[in-house]
Amino acid sequence: MYDGAASHSASARRVISARNAWLSDSMLRSVVTEGSGRSALSLQRGDLAGKTGTSNNARDAWFGGYGGGIVTTVWVGYDQPKSLGNRSGAIYALPIWTRYMAQALLDRPERMPAMPDGLTYDGDDYVYAEYLQGACVKDAYPFIRSNYQCANAMVTMTSEDGGRIGNRNNAIRADADERARIVEMFSSQNK
Repeated sequence: MYDGAASHSASARRVISARNAWLSDSMLRSVVTEGSGRSALSLQRGDLAGKTGTSNNARDAWFGGYGGGIVTTVWVGYDQPKSLGNRSGAIYALPIWTRYMAQALLDRPERMPAMPDGLTYDGDDYVYAEYLQGACVKDAYPFIRSNYQCANAMVTMTSEDGGRIGNRNNAIRADADERARIVEMFSSQNK
């Protein structure tokens, strides 16, 4: 079990920015505070975060979560695949996770990550501080919406082999370098 006490290696490669890591953690904490992981609130801790999951036809259900420096995933399913019925990760896996974490976290203090520099709260969401100072998101993807999009945002869409497949205007996309690092990380794990 990783207990969060190990020091970080100076040679470890950061694959996402501190701001995006914090935002991802914030989203996973919201699964517990207001989403499908709400029953974990019975542990009465503010540092819990995680994600429920259920596969197609409910053949698998899981909850992966963390708090207090401990990361745990509970998977529920059959050795020979068959449906669990009309159940989800929140129904089957989360109660097991919660019972385990109740014991594992007994003597552990809450560990809330500090919000990194460069983020701010604007109305009902966190944003990069530079957007409140007139900067805008220059990249474009139709599936991302933002009040901080540049009016002339344009991106060249490319296929997986690098070939150009067209342009899209007036939308946003994540930082290209960061996205490439994330894609590379997951691509190398699948080989």
